[in-house]
Amino acid sequence: MVDLRQVREELNLTQKGMAETLGIGLTTWKNYESAKRKPPKEIVEKVECLLRDYQEARDHEMDTAVTYSEEDIKEYLLNALDEKGALKPVFVDLVNRYMQMWKTSIELEHDINKNGVSVMGATGPKKNDSVALLVNVNKQMLIVLDKLGLNANTIKPEDGADV
Repeated sequence: MVDLRQVREELNLTQKGMAETLGIGLTTWKNYESAKRKPPKEIVEKVECLLRDYQEARDHEMDTAVTYSEEDIKEYLLNALDEKGALKPVFVDLVNRYMQMWKTSIELEHDINKNGVSVMGATGPKKNDSVALLVNVNKQMLIVLDKLGLNANTIKPEDGADV
């Protein structure tokens, strides 16, 4: 059995909104959510379908949020270094470290998209730590680019779009 309250909260719906979405009364939904009454199979299936559709849409949104692949970005950075005559092992290592930070930033963005900027802590709502971590990771990424002598203007792809 799914946790109805958890599902409703993941869908960002109020109890009233969930009841309306399912076409049932508010009191009926409250009884299902509080486990005072067991929902019929068709309601459970509708809730599971809503959650599945929501998660698929969210996952698709996250998948399309990354404009460039890891390989593309790494190639752009290495090409920019090569054009500057700075394609040395120590700088290639910095590019690899940059790419690790890029992957971390994507994971943090996914967490923020999934959980929002505040999450439930043991004592109630609290800030999502991923927000501050993302800011710090982005700062570190900019520092690495600066140390490599690169900026957005030097790593534009052939089509002229920003990386």
